[in-house]
Amino acid sequence: TIVVVDTGSNDWSERVVAAYRSRDARVLWLEAGAPPNGWNGKAWGLHRACQHVDADWYLVLDADVRPDPMLAHRLLAAAQKLGAACVSVALTQTLMPDRLSWLLHPAFLATLVYRYGVPGRVTTQSSNMLVNGQTLLLRRDAVQHLDGLHAVARAVAEDIAIGRRLARSGYRVAFLESIDRSFVTMYPDGKTLWRSWPRSLPATDEQPPWLTLLDFLLLLTTQAAWLPLLLLSWRQRSFRSLATVTTILRLGMAIGMRRAYRPLRWWYWLAPLMDPLVVARLLQEALVGTPTWRGRVIERGKHA
Repeated sequence: TIVVVDTGSNDWSERVVAAYRSRDARVLWLEAGAPPNGWNGKAWGLHRACQHVDADWYLVLDADVRPDPMLAHRLLAAAQKLGAACVSVALTQTLMPDRLSWLLHPAFLATLVYRYGVPGRVTTQSSNMLVNGQTLLLRRDAVQHLDGLHAVARAVAEDIAIGRRLARSGYRVAFLESIDRSFVTMYPDGKTLWRSWPRSLPATDEQPPWLTLLDFLLLLTTQAAWLPLLLLSWRQRSFRSLATVTTILRLGMAIGMRRAYRPLRWWYWLAPLMDPLVVARLLQEALVGTPTWRGRVIERGKHA
């Protein structure tokens, strides 16, 4: 069964789904309605879908994901092989052609790599773990453990909150490299990306404040520091060793991350120059930002 959950769209989505349903009765349209107070919009949509459909596994896909026809089978096979109740993958990114998207997206993505490392891990540790809600497979007992998603209702980044809650309860959580040709185009342009993605990137849900502080200290002393140190080292020889190490680390990361983008434009290689601005933007959002979802303020949840 494919359930398309609507939480207040104003486009042609319902007509498109109706056209598919006329050819395949397994396609369903679920009008979830506007999320009530105390709910993040996406968490509310997932909650309503799990109420509506009883299944052994739930595969959650964002609307901007273009899945490979075999994605569901491959994810289920990986979950069963790894004994994981929660599995997500690092999707290939296809960006819009504007230069700002190519300058910002890789720099924002690097903030996750600095903090959480590369995909390819299975863990029961709630700290230092990452989940990608764009493509997320959940076992039924994991959804039940989360009280039908009530437990993450107020999460700013519901995927991170789901993963951390489950891991803390002993469930195996897997975040894997891309396993097929599935891809995602997240934002229509760089301006929207700059405004919207930092809402969830700080990843503070289900995490104590001291650990969030360590995350940002790491970013400030690595990703945000390499360029200032490099510029300073031209005048102060004492900084050259540190500048060399941080610069090599950043360039190596850019080389490794290039496989996340298809097709790869040459503007990608200039994205590291945006690192100080990107880290500052995340810090601003974490400290003083008011998270919103489709214009609606999300009440931040507390670490449990």
